[in-house]
Amino acid sequence: MSIIVDVRIDTAQVQAIMAILQARLSSPGLHGWLHGVMVPFLQNRAINRFANEGDEVTGKWTPLKASTVMIRQAHGHPGDHPINVRTGQMRNFIVAAPGSTKGSAGYAALTWPGPVPTGKMMTKVQTAQVGNPGANTVARPILGVGPNDSIFAIAALTQYLLA
Repeated sequence: MSIIVDVRIDTAQVQAIMAILQARLSSPGLHGWLHGVMVPFLQNRAINRFANEGDEVTGKWTPLKASTVMIRQAHGHPGDHPINVRTGQMRNFIVAAPGSTKGSAGYAALTWPGPVPTGKMMTKVQTAQVGNPGANTVARPILGVGPNDSIFAIAALTQYLLA
């Protein structure tokens, strides 16, 4: 007695699936996914981080000192809140950031919020991220990713590749 297993594969379907996968793994495909999925995700995380004055990745932001509140009010800005939003320039820079990508077939990297800011914006972002000991300013980080962000990225990439 014997068992015969007959396997027949429609290679046209396999080739079509491979062509789709190859296009999605191409440089333009990965760049499109990064800008279409990850940038909006990171922008939303930043919007929520500013709205909640920190999160599980950056930690809850330290309240402003009374002297800082007085300085803000003297310049016509809100007092205690929102933290890290005086003129709105830094918040707008971060939440609207388009990111920048580089890469080749099978590889793409996203730099977010994008090109390194310069001048006053660089100072604002750097002070928020790490503080300024000389000015006795504590860090209130505006940028960060955590384990849940990584899980989202992996799941979203898997969905993109297999959809």
